[in-house]
Order: sequence, then structure tokens, then C-alpha cells
Amino acid sequence: MNDTILKETFYRLAKEELASKGIDDPKAIEELIQKYYDEIKSVRENNIKDDRAKKFEKVADLK
Repeated sequence: MNDTILKETFYRLAKEELASKGIDDPKAIEELIQKYYDEIKSVRENNIKDDRAKKFEKVADLK
């Protein structure tokens, strides 16, 4: 998925989520989009750490 499509998707999701709460503030939309990016970054970082830990555990199990 390229950046443009990702940004548009996040924008639509954030706008719909906030609209369901009666909020139509562009700044709030941008903050929610940033929250989405931060959550994805966190998940990616945690998955990388988990994968590295699993590899280490596998090596340790073999010894």
C-alpha cells in the first residue's frame, strides 16, 4: 500500500470515527491519524522484538 492510499484511508477512518462522536475538527482528525501511525509503529517494533526473542529462544533450546 503506498503512502497516499494509506494517508487517505487513515483520514477517512479518523473522520468517520470522530463524526460518529459529533466531532468535525480538522486538528482532532490529524491527531487521530497520528495516533493510528503511532499504534502501527508500536506494533511493528514489538513484533520485531518478539521475533528476535523467539529466534534467541530457539537457539537457546537447541543447546
